[in-house]
Amino acid sequence: MSEIPLTTKRIGLAQIFISPDERRLRAGWRLLLQTLIMLFIAVIVTAILKPILGEPQGRNIDFLIGQLIYTVVMTGSVYLARRAFDKRSFVSLGLQTGKQAWVDILTGIGITFVLMGLIYAAEIASAG
Repeated sequence: MSEIPLTTKRIGLAQIFISPDERRLRAGWRLLLQTLIMLFIAVIVTAILKPILGEPQGRNIDFLIGQLIYTVVMTGSVYLARRAFDKRSFVSLGLQTGKQAWVDILTGIGITFVLMGLIYAAEIASAG
């Protein structure tokens, strides 16, 4: 004799916001909130660093500083969203170390070399 599993159906706003499989926000809402966190962090970091650094002068160091700020903002917002909305660790995004990690890194580098080589060869062939 088989039993029919009871399913709890969410109604109303919970169905729009909460994932039916897990007790957390749906992916779209998590992405929206992560984007808002990213903008908030960017405004705070810009407000703090603008008086210190002054206006960009178009130098290479200005580009480097901008990229570092961008890295901090993106990493910080993903970390906060991962902890607050997903209730999971940052490492669970695939940042575990081990033998397989080195294989993945070297594979990624190899694919990049092949692709850039093909792009370079296509540019040389089209220029001739």
